[in-house]
Amino acid sequence: MVKGTQEKIINSFFKLAERYPERSSFSITEIANEAKISRQAIYQKHFKSYEELVDFIMKSIDTTINEHFLLFEEHNLSIEVFFSKIIVPELYKYRDWLRCIYSTSAIPNW
Repeated sequence: MVKGTQEKIINSFFKLAERYPERSSFSITEIANEAKISRQAIYQKHFKSYEELVDFIMKSIDTTINEHFLLFEEHNLSIEVFFSKIIVPELYKYRDWLRCIYSTSAIPNW
């Protein structure tokens, strides 16, 4: 159940970012209201701060990509094929997050 709530929190963050593209941060209260959960639930079970939520989002993307790069030589593919068959599909999984990150101010240090 934690996974589902965590996804709700992250989706709510992105909904707010799309609704207010010029904003570079949101309060946990705003995110909780959007997710229709208590802010205490976010603080106690998921994220201690807005910055921790943003770090989680960034690390989720980075970790996935970095893990594949570490295994690049094992794939025995050219760099072009590696990117097209391995990296691009991984980035595609995060396409909605990345679109929002690059088109809003929600994560200005990305």
